[in-house]
Amino acid sequence: MKNTGKITRDHAKRLPVIHGPTFRGAALILCLAAGCVAPGNDEPVSNASASLGQSPGFSGVGSMTYYPVSESQNPWGLEGEIEAYGPMVAVADFNNDGNPDLAIENNYTAVMVRLGDGNGGFGPETRYDLGPVRPNMVVAKDLDGDGDIDLVTSNDSSLSVLLNNGTGTFGAATSYAISGGNFQPYYGSVAVVDLDGDGKLDLAAGMYDGIGVFLGNGDGTFGVRATFTCVAGTHHNSVTAGDFNGDGKLDLATASSFGSEVYLFAGNGNGTFAACTATTVGSRPQSMTSGDFNKDGRPDLATANNWGVSITVLINQGNGTFATQSYPFPGRAYEMVFVGAAYVDGDDSLDLLVGHQTSIFVMSGSSSGTFATTAILPMGAVSRFVTTGHFDHDPAGRTDLVVSSDLGDVALLRGEPDGVPCTSGCTPSIVGSTQATSGSVATSGVLAIPKPSLIRAGDVLYAFVTKNDDVGTVSAPLGWTELGQWKTTADDDFTSGVWRKIVTSAGAEPPSYRWTHTDNTAEPMSGYIVAVRGASTTAPEDAPVAHAAGINNARPSSPSVTTTSPSALVLVHEGLTRGALSSVVTPWDTTLLQASTGTDRNSGVAAFLQPTPGATGLRQWQNTGGFSGADWHTVTVAVRPL
Repeated sequence: MKNTGKITRDHAKRLPVIHGPTFRGAALILCLAAGCVAPGNDEPVSNASASLGQSPGFSGVGSMTYYPVSESQNPWGLEGEIEAYGPMVAVADFNNDGNPDLAIENNYTAVMVRLGDGNGGFGPETRYDLGPVRPNMVVAKDLDGDGDIDLVTSNDSSLSVLLNNGTGTFGAATSYAISGGNFQPYYGSVAVVDLDGDGKLDLAAGMYDGIGVFLGNGDGTFGVRATFTCVAGTHHNSVTAGDFNGDGKLDLATASSFGSEVYLFAGNGNGTFAACTATTVGSRPQSMTSGDFNKDGRPDLATANNWGVSITVLINQGNGTFATQSYPFPGRAYEMVFVGAAYVDGDDSLDLLVGHQTSIFVMSGSSSGTFATTAILPMGAVSRFVTTGHFDHDPAGRTDLVVSSDLGDVALLRGEPDGVPCTSGCTPSIVGSTQATSGSVATSGVLAIPKPSLIRAGDVLYAFVTKNDDVGTVSAPLGWTELGQWKTTADDDFTSGVWRKIVTSAGAEPPSYRWTHTDNTAEPMSGYIVAVRGASTTAPEDAPVAHAAGINNARPSSPSVTTTSPSALVLVHEGLTRGALSSVVTPWDTTLLQASTGTDRNSGVAAFLQPTPGATGLRQWQNTGGFSGADWHTVTVAVRPL
């Protein structure tokens, strides 16, 4: 994004122009572009886009600063869950000083406000009590038309409105009851838009069996709730507004977090809505975002499907119906957290930011409305919200992120300036990953792995290669340094290794790299490359590469790695033979790549940030294929930050 200094005092001071609000536990990301908000919405995103600028490309993360959230709680209170829960954040200029500020709900009776200093820092918390409710979302809008940004929170059984006093402080909360329930956070989302065309902002809230609409009086107060029921027990979340059927009137869309549907409520233009219609998506969509993904002028949708472990993209057909695309992710149910739309890769197509396991995945969009994963940011904990913007006055164009996680804090990830690489104190991040197109090789014994896209000079490439069934020696292409190669002789045999290459000129890199194996029988061979930015190029490894073999065990003994930095990036490569197919998963960590030959061989790469300096050991992968005599190998490397 091109930095323009302080943001103006017009509509652009709402840094998070959110279209398609979300609910607690499945947060949206900013839609920072003209066209994201459908015609008729109260805030044209183009105003914000002109002031905020557009990202020149995803350049990685320069540094991280953490801000704890007081009293942050796990609203479920489930046994085995950590106590903290990722808080929802709204970003806006609350005190009219031109700097972005934060409003953070803590999942436990309050909203915390931190005022920004314009240099990427935020002041101490100011607590605003909401009463005996559990907030799960916060939205920043000017509700009373005085030019100051107010707050709305969506709670377990109510909405809370806090009006700005004009100085970045807020008055007492006013409550509006909705039809909630006991199973948070599956309730609670609110859209703040003009639904009846009178120029006053209204509220539309997700409820147990439909939506509740509160028409605004223009002074920050709202009328009696009108309820529009749909399918009972489907838990409507991620309420978003747009003209989805092309009649010039605002409609509402919700996701069913207890089903597999997106519901559309066609608007009548006067704040009332027709009966809902359904479109099938993946199982239990916990988050939804909207934007014009294929640039045809119509608002589209995307859902993150928690049980379906996938992203569903819904391309608007112009009449209230959608054509769907499914993007599966590796892993198990419960690991898809959120999806949101933003411009992050430098072109004019909207991209998707996806919260999966403990990482943020960047899915680059195209003019056809299709997406491809191009970068991954491991976060070390389940991250439930992220928003993009400029949180300092750095003159270099770059995208900063605010991320909240289940560690109970909010982290500011300051983007690395495009073309001006971070030279010290950098946080390593994954900017690309690829795998061989086939899991087995012919008698030539050659395995080709494509070059990751988006790499540039100074990036460090790590290659992991596995040959199953017969041991031998793997040879790497020119320019690659072998960090370790191991041979395991047992019932089924392995050769495995890891190599490193420092990119000196991205343009000089070939489109793919070719590894060879001295045993050239047509047996399974797999390979992966992970591109890391922000790693030291003089001493890239924080610890020696570790290797472990667990023969005829459900899991191998994990290699122990000691890190010296909380931002050290740990890469784990594991292989499994005999009967597991594609059923190797990483509990609570991040699967980057995973392959199956379609017979009985698997291997994959996982990554996560070691959260505690000096911590040792790695959580291990699981064999869920039901074969107790599987053979394993494990390769681990910890990457030192600059």
